[in-house]
Amino acid sequence: MITRKKVKILLIDDNEMLLDILSSMVEEQYAKPDTASTGQEALSKVKSNQYDIIFSDIGLPDINGANLALKIKSLKNGKLVTIIGLTGYDLDDVTQPCLAAGMVKVMAKPLDYPVLHKLIQQYAFKHAKKVVDSKPLKQRKIQKNNYPIIECNVKNNVLDMLIESLPKFLMDTKIALQKKDIGTLIDITHKMYGGLCYTPTPHLRLRVKHFLRTMEKNISDLDSLYNDVVNAASEFKVAYQTMSY
Repeated sequence: MITRKKVKILLIDDNEMLLDILSSMVEEQYAKPDTASTGQEALSKVKSNQYDIIFSDIGLPDINGANLALKIKSLKNGKLVTIIGLTGYDLDDVTQPCLAAGMVKVMAKPLDYPVLHKLIQQYAFKHAKKVVDSKPLKQRKIQKNNYPIIECNVKNNVLDMLIESLPKFLMDTKIALQKKDIGTLIDITHKMYGGLCYTPTPHLRLRVKHFLRTMEKNISDLDSLYNDVVNAASEFKVAYQTMSY
């Protein structure tokens, strides 16, 4: 017999903000998951833990998703574990190698709250004869406004993490923009957008997405779009300050 709180979950991603957000989503229903930001760190944790399910980014800095899955499956503790790949890239380009390496699915980022928990329910309990719910699964309510600043009424861990990470993101982005370092600019913005996909901040997310897609098309005049991101971040900060827990 297994309860939600006994499920062992490992989350792997080099995007610290995204990792924190995913962890927060998992913790609402399950035990605190383990996390890793590199393939080597993930392998070390699999060697010393028996996980029920692993969610892994397939574009880690030290190894790709297919090779990591192969290495995990070669370990004693990894033979039976379910691995689900996560990617911000075209699924057609990456799915087949990952499935051939032992993953059961490759999903596009972001995973929303119901999908994440459905996957855990489907795969983490597959070897259990009976599952005991520690509490009913929560459903998040989404307001149906057009691009609201924040889609919830109270502060939460996800918004707290975002408010802490925005100043560094804006400063790093400004420096890369001044240096015309498009490679660094894309990397910084891609990581922020990946995190924003898990936050209830559609207006800011849209501005960052537009900024990212424009620089990926090699359009040189990015200053005005950066200012749009700064303004959206300021609006988010003001709205956040009016909220309570």
